[in-house]
Amino acid sequence: TSGDTGPAAIEAVRGCEAVRIFCLYPEGRVSRVQELQMVTVDSPNVFVYRTEGDTDEQAEALKRVFEDAAFMRRHSVCSINSINWARVLVQAGYYLWACQQVSPASDRPVHFVVPTGAFGNAAGGLLAKRLGGAGGRIVC
Repeated sequence: TSGDTGPAAIEAVRGCEAVRIFCLYPEGRVSRVQELQMVTVDSPNVFVYRTEGDTDEQAEALKRVFEDAAFMRRHSVCSINSINWARVLVQAGYYLWACQQVSPASDRPVHFVVPTGAFGNAAGGLLAKRLGGAGGRIVC
């Protein structure tokens, strides 16, 4: 993960007995808050690893794992990435929570600006908006 996806994916499946999640994040390339959101989860099905290199190098290594069809079938492996619905659902919760925090202080719509390349984040915001919780604009 490069930041948002890891904590959201972990939150989506933590405590699920039928799921084990292995989350990789590159050393020095996520914020301290994002790192803490991952490494402080106390759940027997959550495994978090800090790696050297960047997310492109992680992706290359994981690509080799995903190319091994026998391994994938034997271990029922799947990916939770920026556009996986489990991740997007949790991300929507972040938007709903943020709107609840701001709404008492303002009667205007709450707008969000999302970093470029954070499509999963923006998709969570759009879902929250469709659920009626984030009435403002979501700008990428």
